[in-house]
Amino acid sequence: MFNNISQVLESIGFLSQHRSVYLQFSDASLNSQVFLQRIDGQHYLNQGMTAELICLSTNAHIPLKTFIGLQVAVDQVTDRGSFFRTTGIITGASQGQSDGALTLYKLAISDPTYLWHKRRNSRVFMNKSVKEISEILFQEWQGKSPLFASSLTLDLSGLKQTYDVRPFVMQLNESDYDFLTRLWRSEGISWLIDEAELTVASNTDNIQPQKLRLIDDNSQYQTLTRRTIRYHRSSATEQFDSMTSLIAGRHLQPSSVFVQRWQSDVLQQTDGAGSVQSKHEHSSNYDNQSLNLEDAWHFSPAWMQDLNGEDGATSASNQQLEKFNQNLSAYHDAQSKQFVAQTTVRDTQVGYWFELNEHPEIDLHSGADKEFLIIGKHYYNQNNLPKDLDQQRV
Repeated sequence: MFNNISQVLESIGFLSQHRSVYLQFSDASLNSQVFLQRIDGQHYLNQGMTAELICLSTNAHIPLKTFIGLQVAVDQVTDRGSFFRTTGIITGASQGQSDGALTLYKLAISDPTYLWHKRRNSRVFMNKSVKEISEILFQEWQGKSPLFASSLTLDLSGLKQTYDVRPFVMQLNESDYDFLTRLWRSEGISWLIDEAELTVASNTDNIQPQKLRLIDDNSQYQTLTRRTIRYHRSSATEQFDSMTSLIAGRHLQPSSVFVQRWQSDVLQQTDGAGSVQSKHEHSSNYDNQSLNLEDAWHFSPAWMQDLNGEDGATSASNQQLEKFNQNLSAYHDAQSKQFVAQTTVRDTQVGYWFELNEHPEIDLHSGADKEFLIIGKHYYNQNNLPKDLDQQRV
């Protein structure tokens, strides 16, 4: 009986160079025992990354808790021969059927912010901005959790705005994930789980921690390394990956936004510029004014500074209401028009943009109208095992 799964596969002609996906564990002893057969994953802007790995092993006695908390790297061979890397931590494991020779294992992997769901807290922050609170909690997690510290870094280079110092912020019976993402949404900050390196030279390169990127400006989204993707059929004779389907969708959204709140220092309701019309053309039959779809909000009262002005908190102003207006309008505009694509491109990454070429309708446009930001993806890849083994797996 072979103990090394790779030796078993090579003995029947399935050599290492024949693989399309590779798996590496932070515990090197598992690399020779576990073989990745298939990965199914999803990744979204402002949500995170999860994936399911179907694995085979000649060892039917691997304790499941051996997997939990390990870092893993999945490398997919691209059309250009590079290794496109996806990393994460194992948050779930289950053992499937065994025929006495091979045993199935199913592993669930997530990005490290998964850990934030598992701690609930109540506390207050005084005279801090959202950016400062994010740094404080991130450093706290790094100090308390070796797993978190080794698997995630914080990248604030995408934050270009100046953030108000809030006199009082409360976390009340919230998980750290719910608390932080609530604060980010309130400031119009997007969060993105990214890789330290999207492509690696070898599938044996060391596993690097993922990056949590906070972004408040569209100019901070980067372009894919390939930069362009062509719209073309996919077949075995094609040399490069392509997009095979593009479906455009439009949905009617509010045509204006109105935000008001009570402001104690002036003893009155404030509403900034009032009802702000969207600059997005929602319909060719009706303009935004005649649609008159107003998204009206009454926010909680504006905060107040210390009576002596010594707390350093930012004074409440109409600029804050204008920022709320702009963020809500931008959200509605983003929801009004989106595209769903199907591709064979193995190195697309959420939070990156590309230019689409050779599409009959898109080619009628130019510049930014041909550029698309990837906000989410579902993907799968698998190693095609010899027929006998594949039937055995099922």
